[in-house]
This record gives sequence, C-alpha cells and structure tokens, in this order.
Amino acid sequence: MASRLFTSITILASPVAADTITCIYPISGQYGLLPRIFFYITLFLCIYGRNEWLIAACLLSVMTFTGTGAIHAFVLAKRNPAVLDLDARVLLPLLAAGLLCFSPILQWSGTLRSQSGRRIFELWGALVAVGALCCIGGFLSPRTETEVECRSADGTLRRSPRDGGFNCTYTCFSSSASPIRGRNDVIAVNSNTVNAEPQTKMLVFTVVITLVCIVCLPLYAIAVRKSDTTPKDQEETRLKQSLGAKATGGAGKKSMLPKLFATFCAGAVIAVVSVNERFVIRGLESAEEPYAVGQWSGFVTAALVVSATAINWWIERSSGVKVTTKVVRST
Repeated sequence: MASRLFTSITILASPVAADTITCIYPISGQYGLLPRIFFYITLFLCIYGRNEWLIAACLLSVMTFTGTGAIHAFVLAKRNPAVLDLDARVLLPLLAAGLLCFSPILQWSGTLRSQSGRRIFELWGALVAVGALCCIGGFLSPRTETEVECRSADGTLRRSPRDGGFNCTYTCFSSSASPIRGRNDVIAVNSNTVNAEPQTKMLVFTVVITLVCIVCLPLYAIAVRKSDTTPKDQEETRLKQSLGAKATGGAGKKSMLPKLFATFCAGAVIAVVSVNERFVIRGLESAEEPYAVGQWSGFVTAALVVSATAINWWIERSSGVKVTTKVVRST
C-alpha cells in the first residue's frame, strides 16, 4: 500500500503539458456547494448541539448523506481510465469528515448512550470506511489519460461531445460510458485544472488522515465498549456514593486515550474540510449552479421541519397541555 501510494503521488505530481485536456464527469448536484455546506452544518451540530431532538435529526441527516455517498463510492471504484469522475474527488473528503466525526460524536454526544443506537452507528462507520477505501483505491489508480486540445479555426476549445463545428474530437468521447452517467455528460477541461500540484498534495494529506482514522477507529470502538458501565453498575455506584462509600466502578479506570483521540479527530476534520474546499474542490466543474433547486432544497426542508416543531411547541405551550399534565401528576 505504501509503495503504491508513493508511485501514485509521483505520477500525479509529474507535470502535464499546457495544451492537453482531461475528460471529466462534473460534480453531481448532490455534492454541490450548498449541499456540502448543509452537511458541514449538520456535522457541527451533531458534535456541539445541545438539544437532543436536533442532534438526532442532524445525525440522521449525516448518516443518510454519507451512507448514500459510500454506496456511490462502490460504483466509482470501477473507474474508466479515459474519464475522471469528479464525484470521487469530492466524496473522499466528505466521507473522511464523516469518519473523523465518528469518535467525537460517540464521545461527547448523549444521543448514542443506548447500546442499540451505538451498534447501528458502528455499522454506519464501517460502511463509510469501506466507501472511503473505494475512493482511495481510485486515487491510487493510474492518472486519467490526457489528450491534445481540439480547437476550431477561431481557437475555441471543444469541451463537449455535443459541440459542433470542429474537425477533431477526443477518444474519451467514444469510450464506454459510466453506469450512472451519460456519454454526453463528459466535459473536456485543461489538464492542469484537475492535476495541479496543490490538489495532489492536499489529496495525499486527506488519504493519509483517512487511512489513520480507519485503522484507529476499531481500536477506539473497542476501548469505548470496555469503558462502558451497565445500568446495574451505575446504580451500584450511586448507592455507594449515597452511603458515603468510595465508588470503585469502571468510571475511575477510564483511559484518557479515547478522549484524546476524539479531540484529535475534531481538529483533523476541520483541517480536512478546509484544505479540500480551498485547494481541491474549488474551481472544479459542477453540474448544477448554486441557484438550482437541488442545491438549496436541503435548507428549505430543514427550515420547514424546524418551523413545524416550533409551531407545535408553541401550540402545546399556549394551550396549557403540559401544565395541566404536571398539575395532575402533582396531585
């Protein structure tokens, strides 16, 4: 793995000719700018939120988004060497961010205190880890083939199979199409747009952080399980404390390593998101503009859910339902 990673870095870091193009599939709408911002906000609320129902809703959103992305990564693992799918470039940091938030959410959020909820969360982590490995496998594959630019008589660059008025074409336009993309979705861009040196360095940084996280997360999950106390142990501890005895449960023997690892991951996710948004994703071709409905619909959905919850809370409070219930219980 290490030698293959070094070889891939060497190939990707090698310069490409200025007059060459690389055929790409643009970033899909679900990974556009606004959906990514929405994902980062929900990820932040999962860790630092205080309202339990809000944390649960954000956690569900994060798990479904990254789980779908992981399954998408399974499909992207079988890549066409003639066309670079930019979804893989975007999915790697998104899945890495989800993995890096695994331990902070498990460590600091009270939503996953139940054993059943924690087991589902661990299965989700395993799914996202496999998806991230598929993206890394695509990164370790040989670099996408480049071709000489095809230009018209007036110097216009041919970018799409649907462009007319050209006496030349690219072989990637006639290559086998992706199972989830159309042949006409291919776009030709200057090779330096997707193979610049800063992009390569930041992708290597993301790959290394993701691999470290994948290796350490099972050890972290085992450590958290061992440090867990059952409800019976917690009751015995409270009883001893009420009697003035010194509690000798598992709480006093908890290692600081899980907390330190969770703190490291919380800092690493900020670094991964920042460098990828700045150096890797910025400037890449996207299939949708930010004003498209697929970009901002997530914010509208979340606003409607929050509004419905707030209205329901206000109606219950103004009608005095909860107050009456408390009075009946007190009598």
